[in-house]
Order: sequence, then C-alpha cells, then structure tokens
Amino acid sequence: MRFLGLSSSYFRTYGLYQVPYGVVNAKPFSIALWINPSSLNNIAIIQMFGTTIISSNCVTLLGIYSASSSTTTGQLIVYNNNWLASYLTGPFVTQNIWTHISLTYSFTNGFT
Repeated sequence: MRFLGLSSSYFRTYGLYQVPYGVVNAKPFSIALWINPSSLNNIAIIQMFGTTIISSNCVTLLGIYSASSSTTTGQLIVYNNNWLASYLTGPFVTQNIWTHISLTYSFTNGFT
C-alpha cells in the first residue's frame, strides 16, 4: 500500500476493538510493519477509535513526533495506557528511509 500523506490516505481494519484494553483477558499481541515516511510532521501511523457507553475517543497507538515541521527525523511514540505517562518514546526515524517497526504487547511488560 502507498499512502500519499493526505488525510484521506488510510487503511481500515475491524476486529481490533480490544487493543486499547490489552485484548481479551490481556493476551499478548504483536504488530509489525515497514514505513517510508515522506513527512514527519506529527504523523499518526496507527490510530484506534473506541466507542463505549461512557465515551467515544480516538487514540494514536503508534505515531511519529517531531518538534519542528522542517525536520528530517522524528521520534516514534507509542500510546501507553498508564496514568503516569501517556506515551512511550522509541527510536528516531528518517524521512524517505525505509524503517521496520515491531510493536509487542504483553500484560507483564506492556508495550515493547
């Protein structure tokens, strides 16, 4: 798939509705993908939209944070469902360079 950096460029999947809650009974899971970002200006790579009786929200599970819109590097961020820190930070990625990303969750270790 190729995404052109437009707000209309996305891939949608269903059945992952329990990812923000550690899947069914906190079972482990992994997500792996390759990215080649043409822009690094605060990008959402994977977003989760959850609807419950209490609230409806959209959370970035995996994204790229950049302090400046003119930079050619950005830092990976991962949503952390922990009240102490809302995001975990990962390595830096470079614009127009292929990078492999693997995200694993377990009840014991959280996201790694």
